[in-house]
Amino acid sequence: MMSLFQTQLEVTQQHDARFDIVNAFKSLDSNRQIVICDQLFHNQRTSYKNTLNLLFPQLASSDAKRLEKFLRSRAQH
Repeated sequence: MMSLFQTQLEVTQQHDARFDIVNAFKSLDSNRQIVICDQLFHNQRTSYKNTLNLLFPQLASSDAKRLEKFLRSRAQH
């Protein structure tokens, strides 16, 4: 019973400490930011995701979607 609780606690802690894609994007140099934006706005979606996976190996698919929403909202302003 204790190991089950421990496993649930570890999963919860991993979820709370998830990767912050927006801050990771902001910390990139401007050339890499431009490449990601070009991939998103002018190339295929797979190119965008592949570029993110190369730069951020810990990326989850939800992170790519979250960054896309952030970038699209910034582009409209």
